[in-house]
Amino acid sequence: MRKLLIGMPVILVAIMVWAYFFLPATMLSYTTQAEREAAGLEVKSITVGSHDIRYLEGGEGEILLLIHGFGANKDAWVDFSKHLIKSYHIIALDLPGWAKSQYHETENYGVTAQVKRLKEIVTALGVEKYHVVGSSMGGWISGVLAHADADRVLSLGLVDNAGITPPNKNEFFTALEQGNNMLDVKSAEDIDRVLSLVFYNPPEIPKFIKPYLAKKSIERQPMNSKIMQDLMADPVPLEPLLPDLNMPTFIIWGKNDRLIDVSAVDVMEPLLKNSTIVILENTGHVPMREKPEIMADHYRAFLKSAAMERAASDKVALESAKLATAAE
Repeated sequence: MRKLLIGMPVILVAIMVWAYFFLPATMLSYTTQAEREAAGLEVKSITVGSHDIRYLEGGEGEILLLIHGFGANKDAWVDFSKHLIKSYHIIALDLPGWAKSQYHETENYGVTAQVKRLKEIVTALGVEKYHVVGSSMGGWISGVLAHADADRVLSLGLVDNAGITPPNKNEFFTALEQGNNMLDVKSAEDIDRVLSLVFYNPPEIPKFIKPYLAKKSIERQPMNSKIMQDLMADPVPLEPLLPDLNMPTFIIWGKNDRLIDVSAVDVMEPLLKNSTIVILENTGHVPMREKPEIMADHYRAFLKSAAMERAASDKVALESAKLATAAE
């Protein structure tokens, strides 16, 4: 009994340490799974080339391919997807090299390489036509993908996307050009700073979870740095590509974005042939997280309008074909 009593403090400390580091992981895992199920999304996997790819899938209808931003993952789209899943088939990927998808230190994760992989993934999934939507880095990649896979892309959605040089360069953009990524997390205290950069109204995160999030971010840091180097070494600009796009394009931006200034929209609008632009007040860099229902309403209206345009175009093409046949 005496040995047991002497050992109790050690046991208690061990339990506290375990709870401090592992209970947050369990809680986050349960919460994430519950949110996926509520949205009607299921985790699936596919191997394409040298990468095992994880993705969320659910719903029926035209396919929406959702591409996350730097440091994010497929779950960035869950809240947004639940407002669209009754009418559309959702596929939200962990990009190769990110989150639960496989990362290889020797691989390149620049824009050109990721676009090539995405085309292969879409083919492997048996997708013939699809709408693509990307956020931030994912928007940059999606814009290049829409140009490279134009025959299959029905519409393009850009959410506070990178790949454009905004006329107004904010503190983050300037620091990034100098090689300093303000999204780097080195301690639990950095979590709040990063959230304030990304969100206009940052979500409340329990204090005991922040050390766990910081720990995971620090573990991920070497991979993030490598991918950032790959992106900077392959700076495919969207400006020359946008005029070539014939598909309808949906642009949505948080007016209060502190990462990529809303002035980037002024660059893109005159370059696009068919665009719908929405600027959300009191919104930061990730409107699909901050105002998912409002963004989904705007995007749904855009998709319905695009479908009507496509139907009208198909009707004209059919009538032209009939006239050509009759003339023969």
